[in-house]
Amino acid sequence: MSSNRKKLFCIECGRPLDKNEIINGLCIECYRKFYSLFDVNDIKVDVCRKCLAFKHRDKWVRVKTYELKDVVQQILQIKASYIVEKHGKVEISFGSINFEKREKDTITAVIEVVGVGKPSPNLPVYEERKNLKLHLHFTACQKCAQITREHFKAIIQLRGEPEKVDKALNTTLQLAESILSKREKDNEAFITKIKKTRGGIDIYFGSNRIARMIAYKLRDDLGAKIVETRKIVSKDRQTSKNVYQQTFSVRLLPFKKGDLLQIDEHVLLVLDDLPSRGKLKVFNVILGKEEKLPIKIFWREDVKNIIKEKIERFMVISVSKKHVTLMNLQNYSSLEIDKDDIPFEVTEGEEIEAIKLKGKLYLLPKIMEKE
Repeated sequence: MSSNRKKLFCIECGRPLDKNEIINGLCIECYRKFYSLFDVNDIKVDVCRKCLAFKHRDKWVRVKTYELKDVVQQILQIKASYIVEKHGKVEISFGSINFEKREKDTITAVIEVVGVGKPSPNLPVYEERKNLKLHLHFTACQKCAQITREHFKAIIQLRGEPEKVDKALNTTLQLAESILSKREKDNEAFITKIKKTRGGIDIYFGSNRIARMIAYKLRDDLGAKIVETRKIVSKDRQTSKNVYQQTFSVRLLPFKKGDLLQIDEHVLLVLDDLPSRGKLKVFNVILGKEEKLPIKIFWREDVKNIIKEKIERFMVISVSKKHVTLMNLQNYSSLEIDKDDIPFEVTEGEEIEAIKLKGKLYLLPKIMEKE
């Protein structure tokens, strides 16, 4: 081989190089000056000032944080391919996040971007660091804007005794929390407000569909009666179709455990506050046995709630094989009834309730007394 091998030179700095050291006419150091591992594109992102959701491709991305740095990290994860342009085989990571001074409705986050790799097969792996500016423009997302102006599409009206309404409200809010948490991407998945009224409580929903789901779940769980009404509030500008506002009147059962009801010729002692699988457990006083009846029976217009004054209290004076002697605790009169007419065990000295129907006395099981 000739010792006078031809030398090459870097066209930028003039450094002499061997053939395997030159890349596009440049030495490694000069090449790195002109050819980066990556480039960054500063961008502006809309962020909701209330819930910190951010906009991506015309859709709002929900976040589960109240820390702005965490929001920035989620933005970087989703938008990384749009804001960082890689050259060659490069691994990108994000380092420190610092916030610059606010200007009007915008805060600028300065993010350190770290790239490790090589833009050309002939180069060794090296690292580059650059700063990316992420301009966070604070506005209101669609959902928060609707909540702020109290926009709603449906109302659930809870109606009944105050104590039952309060319990039903807790149940409603638990159901709503469960359903709404699974529909974070739905811009109508929210409760606008809760309002106490003269007859109960009204809950305003952004979604008609969600309100309907909750209303009929209350029907199944609480034995409530649902009455639906709707009215036209506007027209859709794109489809010209009517936009309706739906109202679900949830009427709670007007009785509770321990109440006596009369339905046709039957007198029923209510054994549970809530139905199970669409049926309510009762004690049929006339037949002397427990029954489970469909909840729709109890919403008939002819159902009567027997007033407490018709219930008498007795003390069991004696129990024989065939008879039971009772003393009326109001007038202290005594009477004897057949033991076979009592569908449960009684003991001497205990107090017991009874009701007289068509001249016959029916004892009520003590275990079912009102608590």
